[in-house]
Amino acid sequence: MNQRFDTILKSGTVVNQDGEGVRDIGIVGGRIAEIGGLGQASAAEVIDCKGLHILPGVMDTQVHFREPGLTHKEDLETGSRSAVMGGVTAVFDPAAAATLGLDRPIAADWQAAQEREIDAGHCHALPATLWPRMARAQFARDAVLAAALSRKADRGAVLIAGNGHVRRDIGVPRWLALDPRRVLSVAFLEDGDDATPVAAFDAVVRTAPAERSDPCVAFEKREPAPGGR
Repeated sequence: MNQRFDTILKSGTVVNQDGEGVRDIGIVGGRIAEIGGLGQASAAEVIDCKGLHILPGVMDTQVHFREPGLTHKEDLETGSRSAVMGGVTAVFDPAAAATLGLDRPIAADWQAAQEREIDAGHCHALPATLWPRMARAQFARDAVLAAALSRKADRGAVLIAGNGHVRRDIGVPRWLALDPRRVLSVAFLEDGDDATPVAAFDAVVRTAPAERSDPCVAFEKREPAPGGR
């Protein structure tokens, strides 16, 4: 069957969790739909990436912009634009990190639990060396969400997010500087989901499983890139 994409990035050197190798990337609706050999596929636009590297967007959790101070060299706008051009999707300067609490050490149990979720959520296909860095990115997301909720706490606020983000033990509730009695964590779990710990929530709503393909199948079929796992 001939696959159809909006865009195909052709013959780029892709760097991801299983190493580095020449691959095609199929994009549909602005999202990556397939990575691999797409020689038989078609697309409205094909971009030749031969000789170019394609890397995931990165999050820089410690930057030093020159604002306030030496703004004739750099300010928040020019520094942010430079980061985007370099493939950096989010930045935190020391002041922002401190405000969010990201400058404090993470408890060992919290770190270990988050790393286990990173491993399981990526079908046990990631090298263990990546877990701490990916966990740090998850901490940053949860800290930002918690800060947004805290600003509206006096009027009441609702966060609609994935179950991992609303877990009391590792998610946004752990970052909230609020009386725990003011926080209610509700998970929506599919029938048969025994992997998610129900004790991490205040309430659980069970739903019928959604029909979808197993996302881990793609990892099992993928050929390891040179130097990969």
